[in-house]
Order: sequence, then structure tokens, then C-alpha cells
Amino acid sequence: MGERAVGTVQVIAGAIVGAIMAAPSTAAPHELSQRFGVVFDSQRVQRSLADYDHRSLGGFGWCLDGLADSPGPLLGAVDQPIQYIPTVGRNATPPAPNAVRDLIQAHPELYPPGTVWMIGHELGRDGYTSVPGQAAQPFDHEAYATSFNAWATQIRNADPTFRIMLGAMIPGDDTGFVHDNTANLSSLFSTYYTNYGQQMPVDVFNLRLLFDRQHASLACLKNQVVEFRSWMRKVQYARFESTDYRGSELWLNGYGVFETPSFTPQSVAFLQGATDWLCGDGAADFRDAANGLPADDYRLVQRWAWFALDDTRPEFADTRLLMPDGTLSPLGEAYAAYLPHLPEPASLLLLTALTALAGIRRRA
Repeated sequence: MGERAVGTVQVIAGAIVGAIMAAPSTAAPHELSQRFGVVFDSQRVQRSLADYDHRSLGGFGWCLDGLADSPGPLLGAVDQPIQYIPTVGRNATPPAPNAVRDLIQAHPELYPPGTVWMIGHELGRDGYTSVPGQAAQPFDHEAYATSFNAWATQIRNADPTFRIMLGAMIPGDDTGFVHDNTANLSSLFSTYYTNYGQQMPVDVFNLRLLFDRQHASLACLKNQVVEFRSWMRKVQYARFESTDYRGSELWLNGYGVFETPSFTPQSVAFLQGATDWLCGDGAADFRDAANGLPADDYRLVQRWAWFALDDTRPEFADTRLLMPDGTLSPLGEAYAAYLPHLPEPASLLLLTALTALAGIRRRA
């Protein structure tokens, strides 16, 4: 083998190894694959995300459980950690003085800088109502404001880069869902301001848009998103004072069809139409110069997750992405089609490259 061929092999091999070693450790904040997530409830299904062959879906970027301190970390599309969204403050009891510190110390790998913490689960259906989980129960703004302040203070003190997400809102109009917890939502912000003399520090808002078959349409989903984004622009906290939260992100913390059976052409079409729109495929109105997030090129929605990865309740059993045996459901197959295929391991890439280089050597 001549010196030129040897030099060529060394240069190419060095470039391949260098590219592998120089691969970024985290994806860009708004890379498309990182916008996709999954939602599940480990308490209800008695499983953790680690128990699933979650990689069969492809490379999603974040996951939400109803609990904090779930097992992890898990690897995503390019063998990077999936962003875990911890949920705290599901009941009206204020946190222990060192609750956040204790969570971080137990599993520090779950809470890197920039972690998004959700305070409360579904506002109006968790511990801030007189009968948790029941419809038409009044939401206790005072209790939630107190809990929110205590958790947010601990979270920000633990790491100033941590971000705060409000509990999920479930609008009833245009969805057919009987639980509507968006009514008088502004009262929460005015209560918080009255009690603490400052605006609520909300970095991320989120909607849970679950539709019955009659209302499951892209038009209904768009309407809910635009209406809520419009509300975010002028959240009134005093008689003549309001806050513009347009600079906060909006996530869909679950969108789906909740009536059984939903493994139908209609439900698959709804998933595809809604996800096309969220991705910006085929329609320009996924951006909105008046209501969208300026830092995200005026997109209306920053991240989204189909509801749900798995769920054992009869009304949600056919919305799941994974079947009980771990295989993809028809909806899972449709969702997976949007996600990037997992790359070959670096070792296999290097082996392939070296095989090719061996051919160069033989020819030399």
C-alpha cells in the first residue's frame, strides 16, 4: 500500500472518528424531533417508561408522567437523554421545605439545567377540587396559588435555569369533553397577584385536547389553540392590569380521541391531520404573527404529545400508541411515521467505514 493510500485511510478514518466524537450532546431547542413527546401514567398502568420498547416509536424528544422522580434516564433518537418532565404539586398540600432538593439528590440525572417542571397535573381534576377527578367541581384558585408559589420558589432556588409549566388545562368547548377547567382561569392569576404582589412565573402553558369522535377535527383543534394563545396575550390580574404571556411556550400535553373504539380510519386521519399541522406541513397557519411565540418563528405550539402511550381505562384504551404486548397500535404506527429512524450505532458506522477503507487498501 502506497504512502498516499495510507494517508488517505488515516485522514478518512480520523474524520469519521472525529465526527462521531464531535456529535452534539443535546439537540437544538426547537429541532423537530424534539417537539414530539409521549404521555403516560406509571401509577395507573403500573409500569415505567423503561419497561416499554419505547424506541420502536422512533426518536421522540420528551416524556411526561404523572409523577416526579420516575426511573431514568432514557435514551432517545440519537442516544441522547429524553427530556423528562417531572410533575409535582398534584394535591393542595404545600411541599416539604426541601422537597425539590430531595428529588434532585435522589436522581440528579433526571433534572439537568433547563428542566421543565409541571406544577399540578390537570387543573380542576386533581387535589385542588372538592372531589378530585369528578366533573363540575370548583377549582380552588387560592389553594393552587399557594402550592404553585411554594413549589416554584423551591424550583427556581434549586437552579435558576429550571422552567415552570402550569398544570394542564382541559377546555370543553369544541371538544365534547365534559371536564372544562379553563373557566375563570384569569381568576387564578389575579389571586396569585393579590397574594404575592407579582405575576405568576409561567414559562410554559399547556393544553390537553381530547376530543370525542363527533368533534375530532383539525378545525376544532386549531380553534382551541388559537383561542388559548389569544387569551395568553392579555391575562388580566387586576382591574386595569394584564400580562402578555405570548413569550411563553404552549405545549399540547396530550391530544387525541377518547371515545372507543378509536382504532378507526377517522382517528388515524385525525392524528395525521393534526400532526401535519403542528409540524407545519401543508398549511401556513401553524404560525401566527399576532399570537405565536416570537422566539419560535411565531409558531403557535412548541411541543406536542399524542394521548397516550398506554392507558388501561376503557374510554382511553384505544387511544394508546402501544398495544399490551408492546407492539405498535394503528395510531402508534401513524405517530411513528413522523419520528426519525434511530441511527446506526457509532461502532457499526465505524465498522462500515473501515470495511470501505479496506477496499481502498486492496485497490491501492
